[in-house]
Amino acid sequence: MSEIKKVLTNGPPSVILFQVQYSPIVQIEEYIPVFQEYMRKNGYPLYHSMEMEIVRAGRHGEPKKAVLEQWIFSSADTQKTIILDSEAITYQAFDAQSLPFDTLLQNFISIVRELDSIVDISLVSRLGLRNINSIQETPNVSWKDLVGKEFQGPLLPTNIQWMENELSVFSMQRGVVLTDLAINSNFKVTLAQNTSGMKYPHGIQCFPTTGPEFYEPKSKVTFLDLDHFVLFTAAPKPEVLDCLFETFHALHSVIEDVFFETMITDKAKKLWQ
Repeated sequence: MSEIKKVLTNGPPSVILFQVQYSPIVQIEEYIPVFQEYMRKNGYPLYHSMEMEIVRAGRHGEPKKAVLEQWIFSSADTQKTIILDSEAITYQAFDAQSLPFDTLLQNFISIVRELDSIVDISLVSRLGLRNINSIQETPNVSWKDLVGKEFQGPLLPTNIQWMENELSVFSMQRGVVLTDLAINSNFKVTLAQNTSGMKYPHGIQCFPTTGPEFYEPKSKVTFLDLDHFVLFTAAPKPEVLDCLFETFHALHSVIEDVFFETMITDKAKKLWQ
């Protein structure tokens, strides 16, 4: 890791998400009391469940509505959350800048291992790491000063009288060869904006909460969203779970390189160090 990557202590608010997806555990609800007891005693005393409506493919490929139940375990300050359902466990850390990546990763791995000891995960289908940085527009610094030109969208004709309500969106996905692990992965980078001052993209929020968080005063916010994941075809559990540390480190390395080497400018590095 280069020095510049260590000194951005004043960088934009960021949230990091770790996720393990596994073959469905239909009877997951019966394991929740034991898992909740473990979480309660290990720094996640806040607990609630929620249901959300999703769309799945039916037997013949037709869209079919279904209900997904999730169980939420949060730290007392709501800055760290585990979201559990029948097919995945997700770790959200909103204080990502206050703790080293290895500390967050080890926390997640210990929770995954405890879950596995309770439910006996059979197969792993996906490992994912996502890092979202939120840049608030200010009178003194434009987001265009902080984000590389390659991510700012196309140039438009100057002879047209454009209104001052521009919102930029950029998205790209590439395959990545993780040489040290001898596996292939998928990397997706997205830039999106909103003018309502919403601090995080839809679907990213602290629990428990009454709704999304907003910057005050409200202004344009730019999300730099980097998502790196590995898909497995019915990978045996030991083959994947025994290598969580190495795999997530490899995913993180790519995210870090893209963010520091191409996505933000030298001005951003100086401003945030």
